[in-house]
Amino acid sequence: MLKRKNLPEVGKVELKTLFALRPGLLILFSIILVLIILSFLLFFLPGIIKGGRYVSFSSPMSSVGVFIDGKYTGSNNGSYYFVPSGVHSVKYVKDGITLKEGTIEVDHPIFLTLFRRPVMNVDITSDVENKELKDKVVSTFISELSNASRILEYDSRFPYRPIFEERARDFASLSIEDTGGLWDLASSFITSKEMLEDYKGSVLYLRENGFDVNDYSDEIELLFSSDGAVVGIEDESNIPSFSEEDGYLQIPAGEYVIGRKVDLSYPDVIEESVVKAIGGCRISTRLVTESDYALFLRDNPFWGRDNKSTLIEKNLVDEHYLDGVVISPAFHSQRPIRNISYNAAKAYVEYISGKEGCEYYIPTEGELEVSGISGNSGLWEFSSTPFVPLSRYLGIDTSRHADLLSSVDVVVKGGKDGENTTLGVVPRNMTSEYIGLRIAKR
Repeated sequence: MLKRKNLPEVGKVELKTLFALRPGLLILFSIILVLIILSFLLFFLPGIIKGGRYVSFSSPMSSVGVFIDGKYTGSNNGSYYFVPSGVHSVKYVKDGITLKEGTIEVDHPIFLTLFRRPVMNVDITSDVENKELKDKVVSTFISELSNASRILEYDSRFPYRPIFEERARDFASLSIEDTGGLWDLASSFITSKEMLEDYKGSVLYLRENGFDVNDYSDEIELLFSSDGAVVGIEDESNIPSFSEEDGYLQIPAGEYVIGRKVDLSYPDVIEESVVKAIGGCRISTRLVTESDYALFLRDNPFWGRDNKSTLIEKNLVDEHYLDGVVISPAFHSQRPIRNISYNAAKAYVEYISGKEGCEYYIPTEGELEVSGISGNSGLWEFSSTPFVPLSRYLGIDTSRHADLLSSVDVVVKGGKDGENTTLGVVPRNMTSEYIGLRIAKR
């Protein structure tokens, strides 16, 4: 059995105090202080340093530009924009038209701003009585479609941006009149499957919002599923030979077949044969010459070579304007004028009309084709017909929308294809060595 050992006596141990606090309390208070500091640094300091809110702008219209304190911030596309605390001036712009100007006041939240996004929602109201806005929305829509129709295929590098569905929101929110007629015209610009799918969604949206619009989806779908079908009508008319008088071919008023039978596919259908009503007119048997244009430039220096940079800046011509052309009133040249744009051609016709007191104009596509005169010179020739890709195929009357189509590409005629001239398309500012100008009058 073990014997109990007697341990030596020791003195009482006492821990030192700090600020009259025992070590346990000191540790507790230190932990509390650290937690308070951390809470301040995490929960309050970020909001104090960066005061403001994330602001979201919403509108029933698409792509409304937002300017804060005079600087472009973004649009009502569902994004959030940080705006510092305080009172700020705001301006909302749609297609270049100011919708509204005013101010917004942003408060200064400070709690938990590091972990949450303090959001402020601002509604942008639209003035449904703003005629200027309505007109600009419609004209911009047609211009966007015209540009998009030039592209027949899209890929991941250059994806298609929805146009129809965005503009359907605009039309509905602004209660634009004649939406049905405008959507008929818009459907005539569909030249790709991506545009067609976008169009289908817009028709559904407009119908759900009480608009009566036609749906051409089935007809347009056929253009992208080649099955060997042919469209067009036979030209059974007996077109008389046209008489010539004083250098003008006399075209009597009547209905004529223009175009030819083509495959049911795009772009073939842009030349589909249709019956076209032609008003009586007289078409010049010669093209406008370099000497003719030189006289125009003498009286209109704005269109001269020396002013080319300004003309390019205004998008009236391109960089090849008047290249290779002899321009001198003293030098009599009978060569056709070339390397002028449609804009320049139109200015020339207005000039000659005023000078001679006669209403001259650039012939329409139908007038050039019926006359059979275009293409004989070896040049393409400007027509005054705006290019609406599917107008023949869908039977859409574009004449009622002449003002809206005043900026889209125009048709040029030239080259022989059987008995029909070939159709081409150019932007209004484009110049070419291979495009000339012929005038006509009633």
